[in-house]
This record gives sequence, C-alpha cells and structure tokens, in this order.
Amino acid sequence: MYRVTKITSAGNPRVRAWRKLLTRSGRRRTGEVFLEGRRLVLDAWAAGAVTSLLLEEGVYADVRSGADPELANVLATATERRIPVFVLAPEVARRLAATVTPQGIFATARTFSPPEELSALTSRPSLSLVALAGVQDPGNVGTVLRTAEAAGVDGVLVLRGSADPYGDKVLRAGMGAHFRLPLWEGTEETLASLRRSGVLLLGADPRGDTVVWDVAWPPRFALVLGSEGGGIPREVEALLDVRVRIPIYGRAESLNVAVAAAVLLYAWRQARECAERRE
Repeated sequence: MYRVTKITSAGNPRVRAWRKLLTRSGRRRTGEVFLEGRRLVLDAWAAGAVTSLLLEEGVYADVRSGADPELANVLATATERRIPVFVLAPEVARRLAATVTPQGIFATARTFSPPEELSALTSRPSLSLVALAGVQDPGNVGTVLRTAEAAGVDGVLVLRGSADPYGDKVLRAGMGAHFRLPLWEGTEETLASLRRSGVLLLGADPRGDTVVWDVAWPPRFALVLGSEGGGIPREVEALLDVRVRIPIYGRAESLNVAVAAAVLLYAWRQARECAERRE
C-alpha cells in the first residue's frame, strides 16, 4: 500500500544526516531543514516543500489502521510522487526529537527560495518588508515571521546577528510561514542598499518622534525591528529615516518585539486599506 523504509538504529547513516540538518552549517550545505510536529510538517507538505517523511512506528500504525485519514492521504500521495517515507523505531524518533512531548511526525523540506533577489524588488512601485536587526530570541523571530506573513508583507530580511531563521525553535514559532513568505539573509549593507534605492527605513523605537498612528506609510518601506532589550543596533539605527514609537499607556517599559511587529504591521495594513477605499 505504502512504500516505506524502516529505520531501526540511531546509528543509521540517514539518522546522522538528518541530525546534521539541525545545525546551521548542515542546512546551508543541503538547502534543507528538518521539521518536527504535525502542523509544521503538514504546512510544508501543503507548500510542496517536503522531500521526505518520517513517522514513528506508532504513528504509522495509526495510519495503516485508518485512525489518521489525513496522514494516510499524505502518505498515499508521497508514494505516488516517489517521496521517500521512513518508519522510525521509537528510540530513533526520540533521538531526532527536539520537543519535550514529540508527536512522532518529522520531515525534511527544502528551504523557501524567493523567486527574485531582494535587489530586484527595489524597482517595484510598492514594496513592504520587515527587517530583523539583532533579534536573537528564536521564538520572537518565528512569531515575527508568522505575523509578517499574516499581514501580507512582501518579505522579511534577517540581518546578521539575529537568530538563525531556520533554527528548529524559529520554525516551530513560525507555524509554516517559512514556506509561504520570501525570506532573505543579509547585512547592514543590504539595508543601506535598499535605502539608496529609495526604500524608506522605519525603525521601531520606544523613543521615536513619530507615533505609530501618525505614520505616513510610503509605498516602499522596510520596517526595522531590534531586540526588546538592546533595541536596534547602532550601525543600523544610523540608517533609519523614521523612528516610530508605540505609545505605552500603562506602566510597562516596553512591548515584546513580536507584539510590536503586530501593532506596527496592522497599523500599516489599516492605513493601506483606508487609502484604497478612498480611491
């Protein structure tokens, strides 16, 4: 019914290769990521990014018994498309799992390759980007990616000094955004090049002069976000055209960077929707 390969030993060369995908160097070398968890695997599957499926023996037994029709459909399609499916012994699945309560569902997937280089987008009449500068918490990076995709931006630029955008914690927090959202990695010079091409750089800054409600969002912009503790790095801050502040009405000192991203991006989206309705 299904074409599967059983992996019974954690010393199997395939297991070693999969574990290398948990490292940044392994991901860069292969252009693949290792995914864990039902939701993330199914999101990658829906995006056509999955290159192999891995199921723990108990999960595979549920599929064969008819207890999991959703995964059964995935496996049937994988067999038709000759996508490798591996059935893992429990000890092998534990060796690969990074979560406390693993679901026994894994995959390898291609990293999303933007159809265009970032520099090629600067000639567009409209362009909306998010740039992460020194955001080191993986959960925050993943949540910002998820929020940016939900808000409909054109892509995200992750600057040097931020968490690896394809790390396992970032992938889990991103909830599949990685497979739907153009993502580039770059440096301060990448951001400077955008600015020279006429892209306005707006930075989230609790000391900014412009309140978020008063921002005149231009057709082409990059919203720069820094870490909650350290803010935007000085060398990046020097490039900003506008510093945007989110008012704090209570006694909190600041907002989490992912929360700030949601406030700012939906303020932009509201302004854009209102402008389109007036036209």
